[in-house]
Amino acid sequence: MRLHNAQDFGKLIRETRKANKVTQKELAAACGTGIRFIRELEKGKASCELGKALLVALMLGIKLEASPPKPMLFHLLQIKAQPMTTDDKVLAVHLNGEPIGLLEQTVSGKMCFTYNPDAVRPLSIGMPVQAKAYDEIQTEAYFFGAAT
Repeated sequence: MRLHNAQDFGKLIRETRKANKVTQKELAAACGTGIRFIRELEKGKASCELGKALLVALMLGIKLEASPPKPMLFHLLQIKAQPMTTDDKVLAVHLNGEPIGLLEQTVSGKMCFTYNPDAVRPLSIGMPVQAKAYDEIQTEAYFFGAAT
């Protein structure tokens, strides 16, 4: 299962705990945390302490794995650190023939993605529809990842 955000991680913790017929109270006691921490973790609270969250996953037998970014992405980030001399660029993004948002790149090379106000379908589960623009890191992770 790929995890894209704290809510995905929380859902995995909750489903695994329930599948093992363990209560939140029992899990908290086994991990040396409070019940409140377990509840917040399962609800996907993004500011939960990483060390405790990893311990909870370990206690439930969840195997976590991470891998470094592809060298191509690192190379592109180095190139983007150099100032560009062209005007800002805007690209209309379509999904199944329907306009869904705008991909923008500033003169300095920073990128962001904004959904159209009437968009209902997301590009991916990792980029749900929202009014706020996605920052450079999220935008590059999705669009460069899709290109490789």
